[in-house]
Amino acid sequence: SLQLHSDEATVIGAHEFRNRFDWYAERAANGEDILVTRRGKPWLKLAQAEPAAVLGASPQSCSSR
Repeated sequence: SLQLHSDEATVIGAHEFRNRFDWYAERAANGEDILVTRRGKPWLKLAQAEPAAVLGASPQSCSSR
């Protein structure tokens, strides 16, 4: 599997990302930015979520579930 490291993110292909989604998701949750390419072009970026940006929810709306 080809994996490159840019100054900002780990760069991987879509096939590698699909095959090891859980592993890359865990890395992103721990603060690493993952850039996924598709046919050699940037496709998506996986990064750690901001606590206040969880689907734009307020603390009140989360507690009512």
